[in-house]
Amino acid sequence: MFNDAYAGKPPEQLRSYVTPWVDSGPNQLSMLGAFVSGWRPAAAAHEPMRSVVTLDHDGGTSVLASNWLAGDTSKQTTLEFRGGSVRLRMDHTSMTGLVVEDGRVTAHAGYSGALSRKDAHYTGLYDVLLTEPADHRLSVALAADVARLLEAGTRAGAAGLRWGDVTG
Repeated sequence: MFNDAYAGKPPEQLRSYVTPWVDSGPNQLSMLGAFVSGWRPAAAAHEPMRSVVTLDHDGGTSVLASNWLAGDTSKQTTLEFRGGSVRLRMDHTSMTGLVVEDGRVTAHAGYSGALSRKDAHYTGLYDVLLTEPADHRLSVALAADVARLLEAGTRAGAAGLRWGDVTG
């Protein structure tokens, strides 16, 4: 779930962001690409200020949501493993992580703030670029998959799915 407080921006500035899916989708898909493969778009719904895209993949199902109707920026990723008995919740904004196994917190990590948030985000990327340039997360194949899924999500949303079709 990626939330950005864009609703209050003036129309000329808001147009530069295109849509919540185009703005946040590449980031979400790139994040997901570190964990799964074999992506297949399942459903999508888009409104001017929010978007939900559901993807099936070899590891299960992922729901990517972005919302501009937010009071502040926040970005979280929750991954479920072993049929939902293990959850990893990452908060990209606060740079924290929480592991819950069978309803019990088993690990909690946070970032001390020794670097600025942006520097800390990109330090890992630069490290991979320097030490493992063949890492699949930097591949043209992943970039092509992200572009294909971004377009497929846009087409699926334009096909007229209603908001409730993907949000329950």
